[in-house]
Amino acid sequence: MVIINIQFLCFLMPTKRLQNSAILNTNKIQDKLNMTAVTYVIEPIEGRAAIQKNFIKLPERAQNYSNRHVTLNERFSIIERGYCLKPVKLQKRSDNKQVSFISLDSVSPEERIANGIAMLEKKRIERQRVTSEAAQHPQHNDGSEQF
Repeated sequence: MVIINIQFLCFLMPTKRLQNSAILNTNKIQDKLNMTAVTYVIEPIEGRAAIQKNFIKLPERAQNYSNRHVTLNERFSIIERGYCLKPVKLQKRSDNKQVSFISLDSVSPEERIANGIAMLEKKRIERQRVTSEAAQHPQHNDGSEQF
């Protein structure tokens, strides 16, 4: 005789709410993948006029391929019909934006420069002190030390 814990079974079976949230999350991800800011134009390929006669309205449907992810199958089907899917180059914005940085430090630039110079001067004096001490107490190698 097998006794099954009902709570355990409920834990194993996903609830409807969890399934719906998983579907919503995958839909959000798919939407992000599918949305692109590219506009396409369908142009005829030279030398494929015989095939293009069967698909005259295809260039008018370029808007259907814009602003979304276009699969390889869709691209190849357009090529098989004698057309090429080309992205439209977006015009660059010509307006020049002025960017200025505002320091959140309460220290003015003059104070910062003065502090930097003082630190450099302090390091220079310390270096001079160390070198002068080394000059006053030279360590001679008389050859008695073995390396």
